Amino acid sequence: MCTPQGYTFSLIVYTGKCESGREKDHGQKTVMRLIKDLTNEGRLVITDNFYNSVNLAEELIQNKTFLCGTLRPTRRGLPKNVISTKLKKGEVVGKMNKNGVRIIKWFDKRPVYMISTSRRHNATIIDTGKRRKVTEEVIRKPECILTYNENKKGIDYSDQMSSYYTPLKRGLKWFRKVMMELLFGTALVNSWVVFNWKKANKLSKKNFCESVIEGLTNKPMLATVSANPRIAKLTKNHIYEKNGDKRRKCVGCYINLRTTMDSREANKKVKKIKSHCVDCNQPMCLKCFYDRHV
Repeated sequence: MCTPQGYTFSLIVYTGKCESGREKDHGQKTVMRLIKDLTNEGRLVITDNFYNSVNLAEELIQNKTFLCGTLRPTRRGLPKNVISTKLKKGEVVGKMNKNGVRIIKWFDKRPVYMISTSRRHNATIIDTGKRRKVTEEVIRKPECILTYNENKKGIDYSDQMSSYYTPLKRGLKWFRKVMMELLFGTALVNSWVVFNWKKANKLSKKNFCESVIEGLTNKPMLATVSANPRIAKLTKNHIYEKNGDKRRKCVGCYINLRTTMDSREANKKVKKIKSHCVDCNQPMCLKCFYDRHV
């Protein structure tokens, strides 16, 4: 569970079926466990169609918490006259039960089903303030769609930032990956989000990670980088040998690829060459050799 800014408030590691077998109402119970410390405060919870149901919405209402999210049309307790209604593009229909749960169906490129307990979310469409690029047509959507899109991005943003500079490596021990991801992924992203929220001068994820490393090691990153023969520009003479014994991956090209992708993708795309630097004893193409030695 994340805030719209990408701060992870709570999480549960899914470990499979419980001892008694498949858990009934698994999605509903998961949501209630995640927000157990935030109920009875009038908050709005955004969830996707895996978790949403009428029962979840009514339970949240009892705990003074609102709900908004996408919905699967096969869930129990949905009004048939809303689910089965045929709509044209841009049309919307909805219905509210006696407990304040609204089921809304909106047709865009395909039918979109929404569930909401917020009083502002009616079965009407509003102007989003945006226009389509080609036709200049005004884009109009139900307000519940706008609320969902605006707040659901926090989870995607947290996952995206956590994937950059990931410490995860291949291995058979799953608990090691979980620990590394929580400590150097989720916790680090949380610290970065809070830091930028408190500071006027924002830091990028890379600069923040480097600052954390410097604080823990008491060594400046520039000294560490300049001592790395893979990326340092050396001043002494080097010998470029064109024909080697076997084809190997270019060190310079690999480092350049790692700035935009993870190690697995970089290993697939980096080119293999026979040339190398004799003094560095590293495979390098001609361009990378000159970039680092001239």
